[in-house]
Amino acid sequence: MKLYNLKQNDTIVKIVNKNSEWYGLYGIVEYINHDCAYVFCVSKPTYHYKITQYNINDIEITDLHHC
Repeated sequence: MKLYNLKQNDTIVKIVNKNSEWYGLYGIVEYINHDCAYVFCVSKPTYHYKITQYNINDIEITDLHHC
């Protein structure tokens, strides 16, 4: 996966990095700048999970259209 696969305010992701306190949480890509995406999770409303090309495998895109 690449950063360009993520869409601001549209892509829902699951944090799959087992070494993170965010593991298992779902969030939405709230905003994207040149080389980072920031995931907002309701469980941690004062923080964002920062995604870069180096930790892009920390997330999985979740398709909720089939729910």
